[in-house]
Amino acid sequence: MSVDRFLLSIYDSDMSFHDHRSKEASFTPTSRSLPAPVFLSYPDAGPFQLKDLALFQRQTGPTRYQEHRHNVYHLIIFTQGRNAFLLKGRNTPSSRGLCVFCAPDEAHCFNPRKPGMTEYHAVTFSYPNLKNPPAWSDLIKHYTGLAVGTVPALTHLPEDAFLQIAPILSTLRQALPAHTAVTSLQLHLGILQLVATVAEVLRKQEEGRLGQAASVPEALAREYLDAHFADGSTLADVAAETGVSTAHLGRIFKRAFGVSPGRYRDGLRMEAACNLLRHSGLLVKEIAGRLGYPDAATFSKAFQRHLHSSPAAFRGHKTAS
Repeated sequence: MSVDRFLLSIYDSDMSFHDHRSKEASFTPTSRSLPAPVFLSYPDAGPFQLKDLALFQRQTGPTRYQEHRHNVYHLIIFTQGRNAFLLKGRNTPSSRGLCVFCAPDEAHCFNPRKPGMTEYHAVTFSYPNLKNPPAWSDLIKHYTGLAVGTVPALTHLPEDAFLQIAPILSTLRQALPAHTAVTSLQLHLGILQLVATVAEVLRKQEEGRLGQAASVPEALAREYLDAHFADGSTLADVAAETGVSTAHLGRIFKRAFGVSPGRYRDGLRMEAACNLLRHSGLLVKEIAGRLGYPDAATFSKAFQRHLHSSPAAFRGHKTAS
């Protein structure tokens, strides 16, 4: 029997995947705590700010806590018990392996709503400038390099992911209370490793979905947009290429990938635009032409709408930094 199979064989559905003797641990930075490493900063949002880290949190329901909102991100991993919690106004089932991505200002209450115990681990963080908070998919791509499309609010982690998460939680626990430069770095690297592990699960799940749908219209449309996003092709052209109506393509594409074909195409154009602004000397009107926009004004409006900056300001900022 392999080591992995042995470890999986000793798990019990009524126990946590880690040492069940581990005790609750939490950490909330104070004014005397060391700041997060600079490499965890997010462009235009500012330095990474850990608000709270809660490990091995065990609670017994039902509780009467109400939903609340605040300007932070939550990454929650349930590791024991079957219960329910509130997310965006709905009673949501919780069970071992459920991973929750909660974005700023989303209503939530992770306390158990039904009789029984739950255990979870929570990472809560923020940035000083969150007027336009980055999507979870943008954060994951920035920190891990993995493009995972739209990140679902809920996803279930497979058993092999637990084999990787267990030692990360142990590392985080040992780093507390993170009062020194070494333990602070250890803590933040552990958080980054946790995000990367979950992101890899999302990437594999997305690859699986795409593999199953390799020949369906929405997958063909995505392939076509990947190849033709800069040549001025319209959505009608994409629909004709895949053999369905424009309206039907819009519905099935959004159901499969979480965004409309138009937004997906715009995202590809904006990514290409950023690269050209950073690494080429092309004029804005030349970049607009290369990306299929009829003129510089149309391109500039689209750039402002997506990135909240003009192309010239974006180029100037990147050059200065």
